[in-house]
Amino acid sequence: MNTSEQKAIIFYDGECGFCNDWVLYVIKHDNNNYFQFCSLHSETAKDYAKKYNFSIENKNSIALLENGIVSRKSLAAQNIAIHLDTPFNWATFLKLFPRPIADFGYNIISKLRHQLSSSSCEIRPELQEKFIA
Repeated sequence: MNTSEQKAIIFYDGECGFCNDWVLYVIKHDNNNYFQFCSLHSETAKDYAKKYNFSIENKNSIALLENGIVSRKSLAAQNIAIHLDTPFNWATFLKLFPRPIADFGYNIISKLRHQLSSSSCEIRPELQEKFIA
């Protein structure tokens, strides 16, 4: 876990095509190579969850571990977007909404995510270094 702790880690539903597409989007626009990724279904995610005291049972929400702090839902999306290239840091607009409203919108998308994409969850070999087991 030591080398990964120097970067922010995004925990995501590794069995979701929409989530996979979203991870690829973040990778494409993360020119500072700030993020690493970990499936919420993995043993590694369980280890991090135990160490940083967060739940991975709810696969409907991403979790962002950044500087030892875990954020979820719309707050995680905001914190991720801040690090993406302009104009792809679009989600920072969520700061304009009270958190319960932003989370409400996040929850709608998360519940529909399996219907929003039919792509597979396969990660290309050249991107494997971005992922922790």
